[in-house]
Amino acid sequence: MFNFLGKSTKATRSLALDKGLLKTKARFSHRLWNLISQKNFIDEEVQHEIQAILLSSDVGLETSQIILQKMMDVIQVDAKQSRSDLKAAMVSVLVDLVTDWSAPSTPFPRADGTQVTLVVGVNGAGKTTTMAKLAHLLKSTGQSVMMAAGDTFREAAIEQLKVWSDRIGVPLVSQSQGSDSAAVIYDAYQSAVSKQCDWLLADTAGRLHNKKQLMGELAKVKRVVSKINPNAPQQVWLVLDANVGQAGLEQVRSFHEAVGLNGLILTKLDGTARGGIVFSILHQFGLPIHYIGLGESIEDYRPFDPKSFVEALFSDC
Repeated sequence: MFNFLGKSTKATRSLALDKGLLKTKARFSHRLWNLISQKNFIDEEVQHEIQAILLSSDVGLETSQIILQKMMDVIQVDAKQSRSDLKAAMVSVLVDLVTDWSAPSTPFPRADGTQVTLVVGVNGAGKTTTMAKLAHLLKSTGQSVMMAAGDTFREAAIEQLKVWSDRIGVPLVSQSQGSDSAAVIYDAYQSAVSKQCDWLLADTAGRLHNKKQLMGELAKVKRVVSKINPNAPQQVWLVLDANVGQAGLEQVRSFHEAVGLNGLILTKLDGTARGGIVFSILHQFGLPIHYIGLGESIEDYRPFDPKSFVEALFSDC
């Protein structure tokens, strides 16, 4: 079985990425490639069609305009070119752009003392499952980890983490439904420090990004954690459901303003054709996407690599 912790072959990882992006490829890269390769040149009409494809793939207006302009900078307008040259130009443009837009991804660096990752997001994005997968990742790489069931609003979230805790063998600090989330995470942090854990992963209750009171509560959680260590939490990651498309940009913006994000995890990418949101997120915010979710299995998270992502989109063109 594929293991996202680095035990698989490069070919297996590439195949899994190709498969996980099938829906996005059908709406984005296949349509783009079919349009350009049929004509072997790009005129004004084709440019409009290219932008329409980018917009329908949730790339976004501003980002799509930049992509189109960069393509026009390297592809000679109205001049026929070989299919291989056109494909190479498209891939090169997109790789260069996402590489420029992407901040370096260095999740879970080894450091002295207990480090804290606060996991945030709206309801239904997959935060709790993401927590367990991250804990599994850390444990499998030899780092010690503890989880905090900070989503005290949903009893199901607490029970879900208890099941995961037993399954993957990672300790969990939890209290009853309705407990103060900040207090749960504070207690968990103290426990993790006393046990000299490398990492504490703290779940939080899902909240609508447009509700100021709820976002204020999340900021409170961050302040409480910083009382133990002014540098904590070292990582604040937003879990974003790829299915929401362009609506995800407002989620990123609101959570970033409230708690200062330094990373994202994009879930359910295998179940949507709206993977073009990756380009808009990177362009507008420059935040690193640390992992992408390509399935339900605990091993179906992949470290996000901009170059591999673009190449996978065009792998069968």
